[in-house]
Amino acid sequence: MVQTVTFITEVNSSVIEHLERLALIKFSQEEKERLKKELSKIIEFFNQLRELGELKDIEPLFHVLDIESPLR
Repeated sequence: MVQTVTFITEVNSSVIEHLERLALIKFSQEEKERLKKELSKIIEFFNQLRELGELKDIEPLFHVLDIESPLR
């Protein structure tokens, strides 16, 4: 069975309305604008992650900086 994945590329009023129906709440106009901005940032971040591609051959880091503890 082939599964199709759909990505949201733009946050528009239909996405916000869909969220309202799912959450069973009504957003004010200010909340809708703030939500559009925040969701756009989140989607942009995930798009950057998707650009990285496959990461299975990259060894994970334990710390972001390559530092070692001094011996005592």
